[in-house]
Amino acid sequence: MCGGALASANIYPRIWLEIFELAQRGKLQEALQVQSRIDPVIDAIYLEINPGPLKIFMALSGMPVGP
Repeated sequence: MCGGALASANIYPRIWLEIFELAQRGKLQEALQVQSRIDPVIDAIYLEINPGPLKIFMALSGMPVGP
């Protein structure tokens, strides 16, 4: 078993579940296409050291998580 913790899964849990399910079924190109929809946000939350940008994005999305 392998896995990881995705910071962006806090803001896109359904999309990451879709990506995971597509990849698990061997539909890697489709999974990459779905991921490409959120790549700009992923790039943005890693512009600075985490978790700062992620917390800002979550607060802007209506999910404040504190300081």
